Amino acid sequence: RFYLYSFIFLLGLIWTNSKGPAIGWFTGVAFLLFISGKLSRFPLFLVSVVLLSFAAIELNLFPDRFAVIGRLLTGTMLESDFGSIGIRQLMFLDSLELFYENSLVGLGLGNWATNARVAVYYGGDFVYPHNILAEMLSEHGLIGCLVFVTLFIYVFRVSSELGKALFVLMLTSLQFTGDMAYWH
Repeated sequence: RFYLYSFIFLLGLIWTNSKGPAIGWFTGVAFLLFISGKLSRFPLFLVSVVLLSFAAIELNLFPDRFAVIGRLLTGTMLESDFGSIGIRQLMFLDSLELFYENSLVGLGLGNWATNARVAVYYGGDFVYPHNILAEMLSEHGLIGCLVFVTLFIYVFRVSSELGKALFVLMLTSLQFTGDMAYWH
């Protein structure tokens, strides 16, 4: 049942067209294999993911947005990939600048959008930096980030193996997307 539910969950992730949660799923499953003492199954897991990915690509089942992962790994980025990869790099750098300007307490929850310079330069409607670390640092500063990191560590420590793997999935996914204002 676990494998069936995992496969259905993976299909749901692919259906969203979002690469971050798919990378998070891979990281979460790999972490679960590691902490549960089943690291010997990792090569089988890796080969399965690679073969299923190739099959999905050949059958044209993967959304086009996922192709950027392959181009990123092979160093063959296209100009069109800027909207997926390049703009996020700029948002991350912008967030670091905002953090340096407001290091102690940050800008405040949800204020990244009103202070980010990347929207001015590229004319986009960027509401959050698509990276939880960048968002925490820029919006909450060192004090808020310390509170969140402490809470994260506590929750991770008291969780079961599956809970820890889900936590790794969540934190990995939030490195590519996510906004603290909609965590509920």
